[in-house]
Amino acid sequence: MDHSLSLPTYFEGTIEEANTLRVPDPSKAIVKFRAELSQCEAKLSRVSGEKKSLRLLCSKKKEELKDLRVELAKARKNESEIDEQAKKIKELETELARARAEAVQAKAEAEKTKAATDKAIAEIAEAKAQKTDARFLVSSDDEDVVSGSRDGEGEEDVIEGEEAPEDRATEGVVPEDDTPRGVTPKID
Repeated sequence: MDHSLSLPTYFEGTIEEANTLRVPDPSKAIVKFRAELSQCEAKLSRVSGEKKSLRLLCSKKKEELKDLRVELAKARKNESEIDEQAKKIKELETELARARAEAVQAKAEAEKTKAATDKAIAEIAEAKAQKTDARFLVSSDDEDVVSGSRDGEGEEDVIEGEEAPEDRATEGVVPEDDTPRGVTPKID
């Protein structure tokens, strides 16, 4: 550019240059800007939707985490209760084993006592049988002594109408074992 040109000429040249430069149409730039703006708004809307979805998901996960913590607390409580019950079961098993041992010991003692009782009963029965036999023998000997028949004579030697001396002596007397005189008790 030349500085020697006059001002009006300068402006004319500048105007011509400007025209030749082809300035883009402002309406095209606005349309392009609006398209880009529209894309950005769509992207913002999509990201905003994703943000809402992520917040919802995060909220759900927080609830699930809260529920899992509650379940974990319950599980720990149940575990401690189960441990206590297992401890009680072990104590009861120990007590049961001790009771079984005591029962076995008591059974052995009962069997021992029963055997001793059976032996004592047998000994008592034997003693009663011997006592009865002894009484029978004594009463037989007494009858022989009273009748005066040491040689085997019996009551046949007593005169008719007279009582044998033993009958007079024992009249109205009840023997010790409540059996009538002359009757031997039955021995089982």
